[in-house]
Amino acid sequence: MYASIFYYELNFICETQKEGGKPFMTEISQDTVRAKLIQKMIEGQQQYIAKQVGIPKQILSNFKTGKRELWESSLIKLNDYLDSH
Repeated sequence: MYASIFYYELNFICETQKEGGKPFMTEISQDTVRAKLIQKMIEGQQQYIAKQVGIPKQILSNFKTGKRELWESSLIKLNDYLDSH
């Protein structure tokens, strides 16, 4: 069975997961997800990622450049997408 609990800790979203009986913590921060996005981006892919995650392209662009932060739900969706692709 797999369970997740999300909570805020300063500017981080912490995820406690229990899979196979072993709990572990992962921290998701705005900067961590932004770095993943920049690393995976190539020309023309931003619009595709925005559509897949359900975030407007302009918001994703502003997040990538550090001009804005994402809401918790968008940050988690983007992080999950970037981890799986």
